[in-house]
Order: sequence, then C-alpha cells, then structure tokens
Amino acid sequence: MKLSNPIQRASFLLNVIENMKSDDFLTVVDDFRSLGITAQRRGDYSMCGLR
Repeated sequence: MKLSNPIQRASFLLNVIENMKSDDFLTVVDDFRSLGITAQRRGDYSMCGLR
C-alpha cells in the first residue's frame, strides 16, 4: 500500500508499530523497503529506525 499523504503515512506507521509482535519487525522493515521509500520520504520512517 502506498500512501501519498504524509499524515496518513505517519498514522499508518504508528498503528503498525503499536500492533506488531516483536517477531514481525524484520518482515515489516522488508515490506516498507519494498515500497521504494525515497530519500524525501525517509524522514517519515526514521523515528522507528527504518533506513
């Protein structure tokens, strides 16, 4: 899922973080990376270490 609105992206990411199990972290990171996160949007995800 690609969200173009930065507020929606932040809300979605916080929801994912709050509800994921510790075993799911690497899968979630791989999923986000597969979306082709650009340098301009990378700041949206830096709060949880997705670089």
